Amino acid sequence: MARNKKPRLRRRGSSQRARTPRRDVYVESDLQFPAADAGTEGELTEDEAYEVALTMHPDLFEMQQQSVLPEEFTDSGGNVWSPEMHLQMHALIERQLSMNEPAGIRDRAAELEQRDELHPHEIRHVFAAAMATMIWEMTQEEIAFDDQRYFELIKEHYEEFLATLL
Repeated sequence: MARNKKPRLRRRGSSQRARTPRRDVYVESDLQFPAADAGTEGELTEDEAYEVALTMHPDLFEMQQQSVLPEEFTDSGGNVWSPEMHLQMHALIERQLSMNEPAGIRDRAAELEQRDELHPHEIRHVFAAAMATMIWEMTQEEIAFDDQRYFELIKEHYEEFLATLL
């Protein structure tokens, strides 16, 4: 079955970005990314993974605490997205990294972070975009999750992401 149009990675904010490390975009703090640093110990629960997602998005955390988290949000670039879905995708990726499932995902994250000096948060967005595409393909083609295809999608979305930085 032919692939239908797949979801595309869209960055929030301006599409014209300098090719420099983007650490300034994220909240400067002592945030740790436990899933990437967990080694073979410390598989995150779903709740813990969601908490990690909230630490990466203090703006969404604050809205959630005040019970004003919108169902949809339109960013300055005109992209409409669901804050809750965004947090759930973050949590899914954190769980994958903490379990190293699929096998090698943790090494892939570390490799991509180091190769272009990207922030771990950016890598998680790339992985989430790949996962969204994987889910799209699974539902459209009625196929099972395929580790190899997922890693191919990570590569595709990573290259697409880097192109936005040029």
